[in-house]
Amino acid sequence: MIQLGLNFEREVVCDQFNADEITSFRNQGWLFIEDFLPNDLYVRLASEWPRTRWFQPLKSTEVSKTYDSAFKIYVKSEPEAMVSKALSHVYRFLSSKEFESQISSLSLDSGSMQCYWLTTINSYWGSGLAPHRDTPDIDRSGRDRRINIIYFVDSNGEGWEAGGTAILATNNFSEPVFIPRRLKNSLLIYETGAPFFHGFPPIKFGKFRRVLTAHYKAFDKN
Repeated sequence: MIQLGLNFEREVVCDQFNADEITSFRNQGWLFIEDFLPNDLYVRLASEWPRTRWFQPLKSTEVSKTYDSAFKIYVKSEPEAMVSKALSHVYRFLSSKEFESQISSLSLDSGSMQCYWLTTINSYWGSGLAPHRDTPDIDRSGRDRRINIIYFVDSNGEGWEAGGTAILATNNFSEPVFIPRRLKNSLLIYETGAPFFHGFPPIKFGKFRRVLTAHYKAFDKN
């Protein structure tokens, strides 16, 4: 178990990835988990979600992505001016050495995963993410050794109607491998170098989603 005391009434407790989850991730390059955070912390995070004024639209050059983002943190810089104590708490948890160790356990690679980027995202009706693979980041071993997390905090719908990021076999939406239905307190983890695409079609009218993203990269052990 992971236990982090970060100035909350209770510590964050999160189970280790179990053997079946690790095997599944290694076989397919992605993993979906429900009930990721303890319920009391999750409820607080959802209820303290930052107001719209804190979010900025993506640059006009980002034609494949249409959503607003805030609190972009390059780790290991300390989150500053966070308007939500719960959000700051979760940022620290996702970038902690304890959770990095969990992420490292998912991969057969001998490198140690470290969190290097965190973002808070608002998506709304009409928002979408064109099917794509992340820009490669090839290291000295000739591999892209990164793992990304999409943590679905809240939504008022399920699946594609509210922006459920899918794993796709092709660079369109015709062959979905997996579409997450539950978009509250659930987690999609995927290898950026795996041979699949990800994305979601435009969110339906009146729907929204709120997510956190975390990015991890393997560094060689000295």
